[in-house]
Amino acid sequence: MAVVVLGGGAGGSVDAGGFGLALLAAAMQAVYVLLGRRGFRAIPSEEATFGVVATTAAGFLVLVVASGASRVATLPLREPAILPPLLWAGIAGAAVPTLLFLLAIRSIGPTRTSIVALVEPVAGTLLAAALLGEALGPAQLAGGALVLLAATLLQRGGEDAEPHEQVSGTT
Repeated sequence: MAVVVLGGGAGGSVDAGGFGLALLAAAMQAVYVLLGRRGFRAIPSEEATFGVVATTAAGFLVLVVASGASRVATLPLREPAILPPLLWAGIAGAAVPTLLFLLAIRSIGPTRTSIVALVEPVAGTLLAAALLGEALGPAQLAGGALVLLAATLLQRGGEDAEPHEQVSGTT
């Protein structure tokens, strides 16, 4: 991230729109973590997940229409063969991780959950190397090592889930 922010990205410049969207994504993730812990305590995790995924889908549709790319939203209607992989991506790539993240927030607290989530980009990078043949250079290896080191150090602190937030079957 520092390389991109300091102007070392592709072409030596930073796309202000992309940077703004990255900040928006970070802010929305923080809101989601806070809501996951305190915002909808009485709502079961599964129902909360449905609300999060439905709200995200609605937001996506608004962005698609606002950007003039409406054809993207209607593609499954025009090409029914893409519907099964699209549903799989929505379930396996969005709904299940959202549910697991929310369950983790309620089980081990938002701080520890967010720290554990730091492993995601490292795992994604390793999977890209193993499954897609992506090359890992010294920068990627060092970055992954630093992320894992930071996650390990940060795990030493943090807060536990409050008793009312405990998921049934956990202590």
